[in-house]
Amino acid sequence: MARKVLQDLDEDPEFQIVGIAAPLRDFRLAYYLNKDLYLKLTRLDELEVRFAGQETPARFSFYQCSDKDSELYFYLISNKNSQGILVPEQWQSDFFLVIKGPFSQESLYRFLKSIRQINNVLAAFSINLKRNKKLDNFLSEIELHTVSINKKSRIKKPGT
Repeated sequence: MARKVLQDLDEDPEFQIVGIAAPLRDFRLAYYLNKDLYLKLTRLDELEVRFAGQETPARFSFYQCSDKDSELYFYLISNKNSQGILVPEQWQSDFFLVIKGPFSQESLYRFLKSIRQINNVLAAFSINLKRNKKLDNFLSEIELHTVSINKKSRIKKPGT
């Protein structure tokens, strides 16, 4: 009999999430992260989420940067907008910097230290995925959104 083995995202060291509290506009924070962390975050289609009782989806800004050589992907996602909070359990975070791929704790510590030094950043902290089980859906939404964006970009390219 065949068995399915499901892997929980919270046990997967492939994801790191940094919560950022900052009264900055998304493009301004992306600029500072690009400058101080040597990233190349670019704005992509907004992440659309349907909240219960709302007809139109809420839209959250979404930035992405990838380093295909090291298999690292960085996503900057806003947590708040006029329609609500994307991850209510993390209400203190205005933004999330999601890191996908092999990223050491030492590198994460350096990132946190650099983010905390950005003007108007009030706090930057690592979010423990094991303590926040509800973040599995959030990470799944990011994965589905990036697949959708990649699919759209392949369709737009002429000759493919």
